Amino acid sequence: MTSHVVSFASKYVHDINVVAEAKLITAAIISGLVIAFSIQYLSRYLPQRFANQSFFKPINTKIMLPVNNPSSRPSTSSVSGLRRFYDATKDITRRTSFDIPDCYIYGYPSKGGVIVLENATIPDFEFLNLSRIHTPKTRFPDSQSEDEFCQKMLLLGAKWYDSLSRFYFLKRVDRNDPDAACIDAIEEEREPAPTERERTWVSVAWPSIGGGMVAAEWNIVMWGYGKDDDRFLPYEELGRLSLCKDMDEKAVVLKEWFEGKEFQNVGEYMGNGWIRSWDGKESGEQGDMQNTWRTKIEK
Repeated sequence: MTSHVVSFASKYVHDINVVAEAKLITAAIISGLVIAFSIQYLSRYLPQRFANQSFFKPINTKIMLPVNNPSSRPSTSSVSGLRRFYDATKDITRRTSFDIPDCYIYGYPSKGGVIVLENATIPDFEFLNLSRIHTPKTRFPDSQSEDEFCQKMLLLGAKWYDSLSRFYFLKRVDRNDPDAACIDAIEEEREPAPTERERTWVSVAWPSIGGGMVAAEWNIVMWGYGKDDDRFLPYEELGRLSLCKDMDEKAVVLKEWFEGKEFQNVGEYMGNGWIRSWDGKESGEQGDMQNTWRTKIEK
């Protein structure tokens, strides 16, 4: 019996291809290590890399803070003190900037403040006579030319902020990812709450046929919206505006997808935008406006 067992074992060992088996074992070990490191890398990297992307967020857009509901604000446990929101003395000559997924155009009126056109499209660049290939880096060197440029920006639905710091502050209480420190600053009345104008999205087209203009207005998901508000900007449709090659196409898209309305002239417009505010603008939404044309920065 013992001799049969030994004979069988010897035959089994003889039939094993030691080299092939070693290669298979080595490959399996390497594959396991690769998978383990990949899982560890993705678990750490992806949440940070795509923290602001919509597919990592709930579908419900109304997750911003309703008025007077501090219990639902984001946790501030990870915020070590109120950090500076933005240095308003920086970048007061920059003309354009690009961010995911938007393009911004800036204007610096001599009256004060800063005018910002978000979601700038091809027709907007054409209307403002700006190159889309070689986008300008800075504003005009003289305030008169800049004022003329700013007035054209307002005709496109651009917003007139009190300062650059106000603009960047409001961007951090906008949409689905509010900054806890900024929310606290508003609720503790260290920063003013967004006004109705600041919470309104406006886009304008000037079609070549028929004259007049087409303007669309929507509420944006920002801190301070009322509990009964339900007419919010359809963010998922904004990409349609980037496909427009001229104002005629932009007018069609605004009417068909953003409930845009036709106006024969600027005088007929009575909405929340700054379209017709140039002549009567004397002060900011929250008080004084930043002077971006002073010769030196005050300390």
